[in-house]
Amino acid sequence: MTPKALIIVVLGILYCWVIVSTMPYRRQVQEEKLRTDYFINLDQKDYHTERYYQALIADPKSDPAKVTDVEEELGILKWAKHDLVAAMEAFQKVVAKRKKPDEIQNKTYNEPWIKSKLLLAGIYRDLGNWDISAGEYKAILEYDRKFALESAKVARDLNNLGLLEYMRATGFQKDQDRMPAFQKSEEYLNQAIAMWQKVSGPQSASEASSLWNLYLTQRDMGKVDDSKKTKQLAEAIDEKMGRTCKLP
Repeated sequence: MTPKALIIVVLGILYCWVIVSTMPYRRQVQEEKLRTDYFINLDQKDYHTERYYQALIADPKSDPAKVTDVEEELGILKWAKHDLVAAMEAFQKVVAKRKKPDEIQNKTYNEPWIKSKLLLAGIYRDLGNWDISAGEYKAILEYDRKFALESAKVARDLNNLGLLEYMRATGFQKDQDRMPAFQKSEEYLNQAIAMWQKVSGPQSASEASSLWNLYLTQRDMGKVDDSKKTKQLAEAIDEKMGRTCKLP
């Protein structure tokens, strides 16, 4: 090998080494930029939405329904920014505005109100207000059951309650405190799975989500055999749908 060729080879090796050795740092820089850009964009969207909201409420001709929609959007943005108290207050206001009298008697399902109730229940859950969150989810379940005892909405509500009880249980350290919540979680999730199978057919994506929640509950309860069977059922659905689930 000539000296010139040797120099080229050495430079090539050094170039590759520099690229490879700095790759973790460059990846970290890219991830930090993405994270920073996300929060900058979130702040900007929150700012512009707030200005739009102030303009709406200052205009006496504004559609009240539009004002309420923007109030909810602001709550969602506050939630994304982890300003949970502000989000809670926004959702409380929206829920009160969207509630209508005599819905059950008129057999008119109030979808916007339920959507807002679900957001409010989720905020209470993230704040760790387990009892209040459970009360909201149970109220939604009761409302949905009045329109249909078996439906995707009822299955969703049962799944939400199961997940809530699982999260409540993980906040306790002693088994004597954890187990009652785990047992409630398991009961709700089994009901949700049975309901999904009735209303969506076997092996639906929704059933898989509830199965994964049930797996976590059974795993943390120490039900090794049951949790393995539940995991296999969830994985079978995910494999059929080409999905990948990453466990916590």
